[in-house]
Amino acid sequence: MKNMIFSEKRIYKAVAFVAAALISCAFFLSGCGNENKDALNKDNSQEITNNVTSENVQYTQSTDDTNTSENVVLTYSKVDREDVSISPFYLELEAEDGKIEGSLTIGSSRAGFSGSGYVTNFNQSKGNLWTMNFEVNEEGFYKFTVYTSANEHKINALNVNGVNVGSFTDDSKKFTATVFDGIFLNKGENVVSVTEQWGWFDLDKVVIENSTALSNDYYNGISSELANKNADDKTRRIMEYLVSIYGNHTLTGQYCDNGKNTEIDAIYEATGKYPAVRGFDFIFMSPNSGYKNNSELDRAKEWAKTGGLVSFSWHWHSPVGATEFYTDSTDFKLRKAVSNLELANKSAKEIKTMYENGELREEQYRLIADIDIISFYMKQLQNEGITILWRPLHEASGGWFWWGADGKDNYIWLWQFMFTRQTEYHKLNNLIWVWNGQDNERYP
Repeated sequence: MKNMIFSEKRIYKAVAFVAAALISCAFFLSGCGNENKDALNKDNSQEITNNVTSENVQYTQSTDDTNTSENVVLTYSKVDREDVSISPFYLELEAEDGKIEGSLTIGSSRAGFSGSGYVTNFNQSKGNLWTMNFEVNEEGFYKFTVYTSANEHKINALNVNGVNVGSFTDDSKKFTATVFDGIFLNKGENVVSVTEQWGWFDLDKVVIENSTALSNDYYNGISSELANKNADDKTRRIMEYLVSIYGNHTLTGQYCDNGKNTEIDAIYEATGKYPAVRGFDFIFMSPNSGYKNNSELDRAKEWAKTGGLVSFSWHWHSPVGATEFYTDSTDFKLRKAVSNLELANKSAKEIKTMYENGELREEQYRLIADIDIISFYMKQLQNEGITILWRPLHEASGGWFWWGADGKDNYIWLWQFMFTRQTEYHKLNNLIWVWNGQDNERYP
């Protein structure tokens, strides 16, 4: 699908290269101050400027209700990225030289270790902990490589300065490396530790070195062209803005408890500012949801009127069966809804007739009906000139949601069907499509 924005590439860098920092990281936008809301109360036709950073990056939106889709002004003063030079750094921490607690001991019977031994007996005993202090001369981002071994599949955790930075998996029966890149360290003393999740592994060493800088090629040449060639003017301008700041600024935002403002208000109380993007969810607007609540629409409209950007996800309760979206809680199978028929542009009446005549299975009929109902809600936002950062069918490769648990081909079919149905049949031209399928083999 041409130039659809995607949110992840399959690389191990934990540092902020999420290919869709363009938009999916619109979930991290910052800077709508409360003064904007005060201004709205005084004059509903004046322009409101959200200062995203101190370097004159601005998102400006007219609040004139008569023509909201046309009066969007997006300005950005480009800031040259500094060429930061960090001295070469390389340090090997042999596990046997660290501090061991609980039942941990030093072993030497497993082949392939470095140094004089390795730490073993991670047997899930209370108090098991390995730690080691080290120093760096400069603050910055570093890469950690952990060498471990286990006789069967085990998952355990790496911690830096008391923060869990990720998990490593073992099952090779020999010492293998797991890389954690982009970990920020303060100048001076730091501490690395390994804690058990499943336990039953051996720890050989931890290597710390400079992170490999991301090439500027990741940030250059990004197109602002949207997948929907009929996207409205406001939506295209927002996309152009997101592309213009890519690689120079990170924009912050917040999800909130469904239909409430609790988290947003807490952020303002602590910082004096509101995020510029807020994430919403159609979770309780799914037809098969056991609980119905449309208040997210009202909150989204309110947020847009203050100049904020709106993002929506959809925790989609399975169209048929149990009112669940988790794979292990529903027996709904996406493969039963997949069809080779040209259905995306048929009217709701035609779809219903086909179902009643036995030409469509219930899974197919209900899935299309669900998309139509959510599209109806999205059309309300389009009618009010509100652009949506639309992030459907997320986290598919994990398999924990039903839309990702039935193979990549069925997932791709569903994504493409939804795109065509919403873009061509429902004519939703206010969407910036955000792909969060995680695995690039699932890119539609």
